[in-house]
Amino acid sequence: MVRNATSSMFALVWLNLLSILAIPLYIKILGVSEWGIVAACVSLQIIANFVDAGFSQIVPRWVATAAGNIKLLRSYLILFRRIFFVLALFIFILLQSSASYLAHDWFVTSLAEAEALELAIRIFAFQLFFQFINSLYIGFWFGMAQQVAVNARTCLFGTIKHVVAISVLFFIQSAPWLYTLIFAAVAFLELAANFQILERVLRDDAGSHAETAVFNEKLKLNHFLKEVLILSVSIIIGLSASQLDRIVLSATLSVKELGIYAVMFSVAAAVLQLQSPWMKANFPNLVKNVKENTFPTASQFLIIISGCLVFGLLPCFIVYTYCDLILDIWLNNNDLRDAGKPVLKILMISIGLNSIYSVLYQIIIASSKDKIVLAINIFSTGTTLVFIIFADENLGVLLGGYIWLVLTTSQLICGLIWLLMQFNSRYRQSRN
Repeated sequence: MVRNATSSMFALVWLNLLSILAIPLYIKILGVSEWGIVAACVSLQIIANFVDAGFSQIVPRWVATAAGNIKLLRSYLILFRRIFFVLALFIFILLQSSASYLAHDWFVTSLAEAEALELAIRIFAFQLFFQFINSLYIGFWFGMAQQVAVNARTCLFGTIKHVVAISVLFFIQSAPWLYTLIFAAVAFLELAANFQILERVLRDDAGSHAETAVFNEKLKLNHFLKEVLILSVSIIIGLSASQLDRIVLSATLSVKELGIYAVMFSVAAAVLQLQSPWMKANFPNLVKNVKENTFPTASQFLIIISGCLVFGLLPCFIVYTYCDLILDIWLNNNDLRDAGKPVLKILMISIGLNSIYSVLYQIIIASSKDKIVLAINIFSTGTTLVFIIFADENLGVLLGGYIWLVLTTSQLICGLIWLLMQFNSRYRQSRN
């Protein structure tokens, strides 16, 4: 567990570091406006996130239950590959058919920007197609407890795409479509590598008839889809809330302003993810602790709160306090620094609140209180939508920061109310 957790932490840090170091170079090579076109394309990742809606989270769980059974794992692969291909094809067709509308009518662009954006979106559709199918293979590796190997490949291809993109944009041509083409090509190569390696690992001498027999006997498609559906409702609502800033800003900001927000949010996203590997590594212990004691013990509380302080609140405090210095060193662009600093500070406050809520969220999930998560997501999404309706669009990029602040504050308030109710319930039980 420690080895896998360390590998995941290294991969997270490495990929985020690559992105953070590459962004100033992309902005310098492309310019702020053309980087905004790239940011507009990347924001469409939200479509894949919605279509996924729990599939990639269920796959590792099913694979883990069949660990060591090659025939059953191949049967799972047959089923999941069909599902993921259909979903990826849906994403591809949706983007290709809506590329013109998105570029000319949804995003705020000039005619020249719209034409460049439409071409970039059409190429980006290929990237999402390859990435979505690849998420199946990554899910398989995680379910088979092979995080070290898959994280190494992810870091390798992540490094390749940035090195090649920067080199081509600098030495050949600086254009948004070329950026998306390179990323799509590397995504295809990563998919091909994971496909070949997994096929080799799951090669079975028993033949296809044995695989089909296992598939017919042990796999229940309806059961899988039902499991995904139950999880998807909560995930889609929570995902909708977390993506509201990009949905709203994509239709209200110019692509240049959208690019500025994307730069600042990349920092916030990197800080937000720091807590994830530690939480995932500790989660099995938390589940066991809750199962044995019906609620986390004081020592378990201390562990998860310590993780929150070290990996959540401390990084937020550092970025908030030294915001000017960090942006100066990182971007070396006074205009970008001045335009982005206010929203970055708001995002850091929001991420700090989210770090505290993440502790409560882990306890709720470990306690199998799925309906509580659903209720919190519904309430926080509704509260955020009300804020958006009455918010002043003239806030510009600040609107994205305030959307996150309202969302995380409402989630934390709900989480604290649930926690107080649990303490109150346990206090009453102890008195009785």
